[in-house]
Amino acid sequence: MEFDHLGAKLANVSRLLGSGAHPDRIDAEIARCEIVCVNCHRRRTAVRGSHRRAAPRWWETPPPPGRSRARNLAIAYSTLELAGCRECGNHDLCVLDFDHVDGKTANVTELARRGCSEQRLRDEIARCVVRCANCHRRRTAAVAGYHRSKGDQA
Repeated sequence: MEFDHLGAKLANVSRLLGSGAHPDRIDAEIARCEIVCVNCHRRRTAVRGSHRRAAPRWWETPPPPGRSRARNLAIAYSTLELAGCRECGNHDLCVLDFDHVDGKTANVTELARRGCSEQRLRDEIARCVVRCANCHRRRTAAVAGYHRSKGDQA
């Protein structure tokens, strides 16, 4: 779950918590938020920011500058959208991630944005499966050993 700011964002709630901010300051920032799942937060943020990923026909929106960046992002977005989440089948481009299962050497989206070679990008994508942000978080938590099963009590 994440804090989604509904109005002006004055601070990042997680950073306030991590920095030992006064509880009143933390409470005031939380009051500006709605708690939503990761997928909903990603979608809302993308729509509010008019992100390319949020466009129903993203491929018709202006590509980023640079031919290699445009090519790479088209490859990455197409791969995500066509595959959908391996766990739940979600095909919403705004919420899909590359989840490394075979030795991460780089972040796929960052590689694409930096304009790496097409082969380098495809090699990194081959190390991944596609998962939505919710399923990606659940899997990461389970693999790390801090995931509570549905039967556990808080």
